[in-house]
Amino acid sequence: MSTPRKSRFTPRRLSFIAVPVALLVLGALFLGRSAATASPASSDSSSSVSAASTVSAAATKKAKRQKKLQNKVIQFTNKARKKAGCKPVKKNTALMKAALKHSKVQAKNQAQGHQFAGEDDLGTRITKAGYKNWTGVGENAAGGKGGVWFVNAHDVMYGGTYTKNGTGYTSSGWMQDKAHKDNIVNCSFTSIGVGAYIDSKGAIWWTQDFATKK
Repeated sequence: MSTPRKSRFTPRRLSFIAVPVALLVLGALFLGRSAATASPASSDSSSSVSAASTVSAAATKKAKRQKKLQNKVIQFTNKARKKAGCKPVKKNTALMKAALKHSKVQAKNQAQGHQFAGEDDLGTRITKAGYKNWTGVGENAAGGKGGVWFVNAHDVMYGGTYTKNGTGYTSSGWMQDKAHKDNIVNCSFTSIGVGAYIDSKGAIWWTQDFATKK
């Protein structure tokens, strides 16, 4: 408040302004209380933004890991093809899209397979993904319920032995099975797409799609 000074108002006139002044003071106090009440809402908003950022960061990290796994499988594939006397297959965007989509379907069903209920066959899947006018296609799929089959690109290609929850597991990779290996070293294939999808439990589901253009 300002320093007291002699007022030109009479006591009667002063009584008339006392009510407005009191209302102003009460109003200021009310606004202060309202502002304080609004603070938790701002805090909740900040928490929501923080949580969203955390989810976004986790999704980005997952996507990067999946991409790394996919590229590693392609490297191993072309290494095997070179040894077999085949030309390398080239990574194709449409096939990558189709392969990842199928890996997600495997994860949803928690089972390895090439066509699930309601899912298109391989040729239709890659055509819809944008790989058209093909003359030949092939697919390798892999995955394990609970994520105990293949934990990295090397294992899905060549097999591996590891322990989970005290139990030992040994899995044969694609190159150790004739049908899968035949797709990998089929010299007529020119394009490849690989989908490595990590589900909510940390299990990795794999798809390897091959195709040849006309």
